[in-house]
Formats: sequence, C-alpha cells, structure tokens
Amino acid sequence: MSNADDRLKVFILHARADAGFAGQVEAFLHEAGYSASNGVQSADVVVFVLSDASGRSAECIREAQEASRLGKSIAPVLPQPLREPAPGGIAQRGLIRFYIDPAAPNSGFFDGQKRLIDTLEACAEDVVMARQRVHAGRSDLDALNKELRKARDEIEQIKRSARDQQRRQAPRPAPPDLPPIYYDRPPRRGPRIPWLRGGFLLLVGAWVVGFFVSDTVSDGTRAIAANAATWATDLYGASDPPKQRTVLAEDFTPERDAFAAAAGANVRDYPLTTGNLLVELPARSPLAINGRVMIQGEWWFRVTLPDQRVGFVHQSTVAWGSPPAPPATQAPNITAVDPAVAAAAGRAGAKIRTSPSRSARVIVRVASGAALTITGKRRIGEHWWYRVRTAEGQEGFARDDVLTAPGGGTLSL
Repeated sequence: MSNADDRLKVFILHARADAGFAGQVEAFLHEAGYSASNGVQSADVVVFVLSDASGRSAECIREAQEASRLGKSIAPVLPQPLREPAPGGIAQRGLIRFYIDPAAPNSGFFDGQKRLIDTLEACAEDVVMARQRVHAGRSDLDALNKELRKARDEIEQIKRSARDQQRRQAPRPAPPDLPPIYYDRPPRRGPRIPWLRGGFLLLVGAWVVGFFVSDTVSDGTRAIAANAATWATDLYGASDPPKQRTVLAEDFTPERDAFAAAAGANVRDYPLTTGNLLVELPARSPLAINGRVMIQGEWWFRVTLPDQRVGFVHQSTVAWGSPPAPPATQAPNITAVDPAVAAAAGRAGAKIRTSPSRSARVIVRVASGAALTITGKRRIGEHWWYRVRTAEGQEGFARDDVLTAPGGGTLSL
C-alpha cells in the first residue's frame, strides 16, 4: 500500500463533539501511510468513533448502516468509556479502546493505535485482492471489446466486397436497336420554338397588354381593389384586440401595504422577465396586489393598475409595510410662484427629488428638453431650488443649474 494510488482510503465517522479525537486519529493514520476519504461511498474502511454523542446521533447511525449495506469494513474505536449501550450492529464488532480499561487487555491510546493499524492492515489485504479481481475483470472486458471490434470490421469488409462484386457482375443495358441515322444526326442549333408558334404567342401577349391598359379595364380593376381594401378593413378593423395571456395565479391579499421598492418596479404581462413590459412604476408607488404565483422558487405578485390592466411584479421589487414618503410639495419655506412658469430640463436632463437637497431621494429623472412647470422656489446657499411639476403630473424639486428656459437659454424668475 506504499503507492499513492493504492493507499487504503479511510473515512473517520464521528459526531461533532468528538472532532478533536477524530483529528488525532486522522493525523497518525496519515503518518502511517493511509489516505483520508471524504465519504462512505469512496472509502475502503470506515473508522467509527463510538461515543455517547455518536451513539445518539441519527446521522452517524445512518452512515454506519449505509457502510454495512455497501459491504465496507467498520472499525469501531472508543475514545472513552460508554455510559450508554452501543448500537446493536456496532456492539458485535471488535471494539478498539483508546482509553485505559483495567478489565480489557491491550487498552490505552498507544495500544489502540497499534490495534487499529493491525485491523486496517487486515482490511488492506482484502481490498488489494478485490482491486486485483476488478483489474483482471477490466482487462478481460477490454480484450473482449477488442475482439468484438475486430469481428465487426471483418464483417463490414466482407459486406463491402460482396457489394463491389455484385456491381461488377450486374449486366449493363444494351443500346436501343435504332437505325444508323439516329446516331449520325448532328445536334440541333438555334431556337426550338418554330416561327409560327412564336408569332402566335406575341399576338396573344399584345392583346392581353392592350386589354389591361384600356380605360374600362383599368377603372374596373381599381374598383375591385378598392372594394377588397374596404372589405379587409371592415373584417380586421372590427375584430377584437388581442387578449392578454392568461396566468393561473392563486388569490392573495397581503396583510401589509405594498409599495414599489427603492429601484422602482417593472409591471409585466407575464410572470417572467421576458414578459412584455406594461409600465415602469417609480419608487414608493402603491401596489394593488390581489394574487401570486410561484415561478422557479420565486414569487411573482399579480397587481391591478389604475387603468384596470393586470400585470405581475417580481418579489425583489416589492417593499412591505412602510408608508409612502410625504409629497415634495410639503417641504417648508417654499415661496409659491403664481402664475406658474414654464421651464425645461438642461442638456444632461434633470433629477426631480423629494425635497430641496442633493441627498434627497430621486423621484424621477427626465430627459434633456423635457417640459416642466415651476410652482415654487427656495434659496439654499448659492442656488435656487424650484418646485416643479412634470408633464405626467409628478411633483418634486430641481436645482437651478439643471433647468433652462423653454427652447434653451438662462432661466430667470
């Protein structure tokens, strides 16, 4: 067992309370030339650290039973006397005591090491013989596979030879018995359409073109096309719009209020990220949840939008229980601008915030040139903060350096 590939693989089965003792056993087994295994399946021998803790552990008993079912050798070692009786199957085996027991000869830590090594050496002989039998069986199987491939190649060669011989012996069809004039006729050249047939086809084509070009036929064709267009419009224009895909979701009414998370929420027509996007809700928007469905271990909540459309939002985009932030229009010390003044977002767009501060939460970001309406203002430091309203009706605050007059230019109030 000196070869690294042929070393006996030992798995030390122990309870968590016996981890220190199991580490000592693993250390001296490694020095003795044995390889540690990470499980019962790949081990050659199982060293079972038998204690009161492992005797009560259902996991340890299950692993020991699995080792017995697989035919693995089990060497039970005792780090200390047992206060409870050992499991039935383990108690029948030779116990290796690593503590000094006056009633048991060859007990103690060093004698226990020696007995454990002797037990493993006895198991090693059985493992080597089993591996030799497996190796011999694999060699015989490889030889049989080689002979089988050789026989298949010979059969294919025989089949190819038979097919080639049949093709060589197949009779060739005799040429037809025709007069010599058919063999000596020169190839025909020039057009194959006779002059009379070509002239007839030319006259027919000219008549068809003249018929469709005439005013009567043209007017009739236009009338037929107009009627067909009207019929198609009536047929498809009156048809119902495509229906939304039906999703079987269980009814669900949350006990707490639900809102869009800090990054907002995407409402889709189907509970998958590949579903069509119905609307992008900003952060803290209330969600009317009335159902849910589990997709790949994650919840998708069914919501009803204000326009009565039904969609789905992912669980990661839903915030629970916290009320919506107070509207930006309630910020103190705001001077009203009456009448309201029109403005526009600057070249880089504008961030609309909940209060007149750069650290305030962003409600929405509008694109460059977006139309805004100023309804209030407040001076903070070197800048004016304006209370603005977007074209969609959202209200918040924007600083003067991100706003311009409509069409460009400096904004002045």
